[in-house]
Amino acid sequence: MPDCLQLIADIPAFVESCKLLQSEENRCTIEDEIAFVDGRTIRRFSSQIRDDRDRYFGRLYVFEDITVHKQAEQALQQQAERERMIYEIAQHIRESLDLDEILNTTVAEVRRFLQTDRAIVYRFNRDWSGVVVKESVAEGWQAILNMQITDTYFVERQGQSYQQSAIQVTSDIYTAGLSLCHIELLERLQVRAKLVVPILQGDRLWGLLVAHHCSAPREWHPLETELLQQLATQVAIAIQQSELHQQLQIANQQLENLALIDQLTQIANRRCFDRTFTLEWYRLMREQRPLSLLLCDIDYFKQYNDTYGHAAGDTCLKIVAQTFKQAVERSTDLVARYGGEEFAVILPYTDTDGAVRVAQKIHEAIQALALPHIASAVSQYVTLSIGIATVIPSYNLSPVDLIEAADRALYKAKVSGRNSWFTSSIFLI
Repeated sequence: MPDCLQLIADIPAFVESCKLLQSEENRCTIEDEIAFVDGRTIRRFSSQIRDDRDRYFGRLYVFEDITVHKQAEQALQQQAERERMIYEIAQHIRESLDLDEILNTTVAEVRRFLQTDRAIVYRFNRDWSGVVVKESVAEGWQAILNMQITDTYFVERQGQSYQQSAIQVTSDIYTAGLSLCHIELLERLQVRAKLVVPILQGDRLWGLLVAHHCSAPREWHPLETELLQQLATQVAIAIQQSELHQQLQIANQQLENLALIDQLTQIANRRCFDRTFTLEWYRLMREQRPLSLLLCDIDYFKQYNDTYGHAAGDTCLKIVAQTFKQAVERSTDLVARYGGEEFAVILPYTDTDGAVRVAQKIHEAIQALALPHIASAVSQYVTLSIGIATVIPSYNLSPVDLIEAADRALYKAKVSGRNSWFTSSIFLI
């Protein structure tokens, strides 16, 4: 059949298949498919013909054009693949609240399924300019992740077309009636064809889900546009979930901060001190490194309140607390209100000498304030008494032992005239 032979897509493979069929020994009934260069698919059915004495004298061939059937089969496969992909991404969205992870998965899956050169998520700014926040790009094509893109026409229109849920299908940028500046922008991005779907948060246009075909023009199939539209809906759900989760985390963090911050002085409270002190104790026990504790008391603070009033006393506590924070510079250290007019300073990785230097710095900072205190028996200004204790935590000791040692040192400072600091000799290193 010479007229048919020239239509066969793979002639060598077809010839080899015919050799097997022509063998007298091959009694099998064969059913296979032949691809034509014009896109048709022909099903071939072949079986031996033998007489009543089982003598072979020919073969029966039946040829049937099954192109429509194959196209329907492929469409069903694409539909199944599309539904599988959407289901997997939807599952991923439900399992994760990490927006970065979800968007990365989305662009990778879109590019893989559409077999296109680039897939991006583009997010709008308040002025309707935008930035590429996620990208999956094939090797050999320009990466545009984090690129700021401003389309003047689009900014002026403020995304009105996309806010109407419009899908932009462009098979070839040179025949789509685009403005010259728009074409120049797409040329810089190496885009020849594109498929764009809006990502909406209610009535708000959040961004765009975009497929770029760079190598050549491309006719986008309706199933492909439907896929991208459904994925944009899933991404919108993910964004909403993520934003709600972030708001919840912020609210929880604010509640946590309220629970751990002294509302008057705005430094750590006793609860925060207890938790941090215990964590540092066991951490430094594992590392066998020193931990120092300062317990500080404002001298004659009851007399201060009696003289100046409780409102002035609260102001004094606020000023002293902030002075403590400024004097203790390391981020690993913690200044806390221990109770009433008492303050505590946790100093990880600090030996006795280092703790003494911090105490001296605090003393100097308080003296520099020169807060009047006419009712004090040791000075005309507000002063501090400080107790210092240091230890390398061990299983033979408990956190309470260090607190009691610092408290004994504080008591010694008070009975020795106040406005001073003392260390506990039991835990000196």
